[in-house]
Amino acid sequence: MSNYIIKKLGKYKPYNIGGRILSPKIILCVRGDIMAEKSAIDWIALILVIVGGLNWGLVGLFDFNLVSAIFGSVTWLMNLVYILVGVSALWMLKFLKK
Repeated sequence: MSNYIIKKLGKYKPYNIGGRILSPKIILCVRGDIMAEKSAIDWIALILVIVGGLNWGLVGLFDFNLVSAIFGSVTWLMNLVYILVGVSALWMLKFLKK
């Protein structure tokens, strides 16, 4: 089996990868081994953690806060974004067990 990072499986029929029968889902694969199936919540959490990391990188490098630039003076919305990024980071901790 060739090396691949992310492969979207077909819609209707199950696939056999590495001797395992899988239902059609998006899975994360590295070197042909299945590491983890990802749900929609997992993908949302991953995206929010990446956005949060990029925002902190921008703050550290250029003193530019992307969240405040997007949401301006709507402080409750900025706080909601920060809370969602923090909860997403906690959610991503579950992948350390896998």
